[in-house]
Amino acid sequence: MIKISHCALFALIMIGAFLFPFMARASEVTLQNVPVQVIFSPGEKQVEAVVREVENATLEVLVQSRSFDSARVATALREATKRAVSVEVMVDNTRQSDKSGVLRSLMSAKIPVLINGSHATALDEVIIIDKTTVITGAFRLSTAGGKTAGNMLIVRSKDFAGLYLDNWLGHRSHAYALQGIGPAKGAAKKKKK
Repeated sequence: MIKISHCALFALIMIGAFLFPFMARASEVTLQNVPVQVIFSPGEKQVEAVVREVENATLEVLVQSRSFDSARVATALREATKRAVSVEVMVDNTRQSDKSGVLRSLMSAKIPVLINGSHATALDEVIIIDKTTVITGAFRLSTAGGKTAGNMLIVRSKDFAGLYLDNWLGHRSHAYALQGIGPAKGAAKKKKK
């Protein structure tokens, strides 16, 4: 039997926490008197809600989305950067191409677009605004979002947002910048006359 001192055990735990901080974990937070908005789809209400929240952002907008091709949300994010709001977008590794041109438009506006490539798929639909508001649920930031059934929660809580921010930063630590994306769907080079 191996004997380990309390100090050595503590050191091993800390090293493990440092090396593997973002392994699957559960967190709990008790929310009291926290406003939560619930939006069900189909319909455009969810996209409208995201645009409204992004328009009200003053410091930062962090997006984590599996399927992001909503031109309206992309426009709101680009406009936010003009107000000196920091914006970063992280998408699933299946988004290596950009058929809609939305990701390319964000990159053109100097918005970092990251690929969360360490997972087979990333089902997250999360937007963290000003470290105080979380938008999450089963919704899509895509053109198909208005046609699919789902739900969205908008939770205004610094404690709740902190949990999502920690998770977002964990995914960002193994994400990489999107580069060299293909042309938009239907885009064709004009022939020289």
